[in-house]
Amino acid sequence: MRLAWTLALLLSGTVSAQPADITAKSAVTELSADAKPTRVGAIDCVTGTSARPSQSHIRSGAGIFGEELAAAESSSIPADGSLVTYTTFDGKQQLQLRQYNGKYVAFLISDADLALTSLQFIRRQIDRYDRVYTYLRDFLGEEPAGDGLLRIAVVDDSPASFGWVGVKGVETSQAWFNSYQEGRDLMYTVVKHEMIHNFDHLSSFLFNAPDPAHSWTDFMQPYLEVYNRQGFTDESSVQPEEWLRIMTDQFFTSFLSFPGRTWLTCVQNAACDGNNMAQHAQGGLVLRVAQAYGTANMKRWYPIAQQMVTSRNLSSTSMTGVQRNDLLFESLSKTTGDSLACFADSITWPISDSLRTTLSVMPSSARVNRFETLPDGIY
Repeated sequence: MRLAWTLALLLSGTVSAQPADITAKSAVTELSADAKPTRVGAIDCVTGTSARPSQSHIRSGAGIFGEELAAAESSSIPADGSLVTYTTFDGKQQLQLRQYNGKYVAFLISDADLALTSLQFIRRQIDRYDRVYTYLRDFLGEEPAGDGLLRIAVVDDSPASFGWVGVKGVETSQAWFNSYQEGRDLMYTVVKHEMIHNFDHLSSFLFNAPDPAHSWTDFMQPYLEVYNRQGFTDESSVQPEEWLRIMTDQFFTSFLSFPGRTWLTCVQNAACDGNNMAQHAQGGLVLRVAQAYGTANMKRWYPIAQQMVTSRNLSSTSMTGVQRNDLLFESLSKTTGDSLACFADSITWPISDSLRTTLSVMPSSARVNRFETLPDGIY
């Protein structure tokens, strides 16, 4: 299992009021199979290995629908607001934290950190994370591994957040509290990002280096706000379709407009804009397909890709770059009902001859053709 985390600055002007500028740049470091995750400086996100399932507890209770907390089903389940011992992801600390339970998530925070905010703020966060969990589960048709509630623990005061890839568990910081007082809710944005990592079972099959886990969030984080019809609501109000256009332009149109761009140069060799374009172009490609085909079609994508991985007994560690491209384009073609082979050619994204043969029996609709010839977006 892998760990991903976000490191960001809360200095004035670091996070722009312009929605297109809120996504931080990322980098990735691969750790050995038995390595412990360690904090690093000057980068935003790191994925590693040696993840443990979270020690969360099964509990029904208040959250997305606001129902009353149910009585604990056994003495081993912490009551809402009770003090629990929490071991940090790196195994270096055991903290005494107070656990507040929602329907799908639990928020763990020390009494000292709670004094910096309010229980009302915590309850509001829990309700929002319950909704994120519900929308992700509905869109993807799967949940993270691990029993019980997805635990979100406030563990220190550095501006960093951590999330297991494919497994329940998020660690975050009280450094995000002040943003809520300033009319922003960066804690919600950051924790949502880490929860999306928790729901990620397929990024290593669909996306290539340098950072498949964040190519996944480059798609899923903005698209979640399209699927739930909220759009961007943190510092300003942007409607869902406009938010999709903004983020697709940021992540994918920048690739399309780069002089002499090819997949080999910009993605595999990361020679166009370093790791940033290599990462963002892959998630942006899926955003572009989503622009053309809509949420009803895109909701089919993850289950289709999962079925392909399972039925073919694929191993992400043995796949080549073109094999990942093949899985991406074949799963998207099956999702949309159209062959996307010509689209791959139009953006110089290599796929195999065998996949071309497979896709040759599928239609290439006017929607795809129009999509291929409008690099500035579909409106």
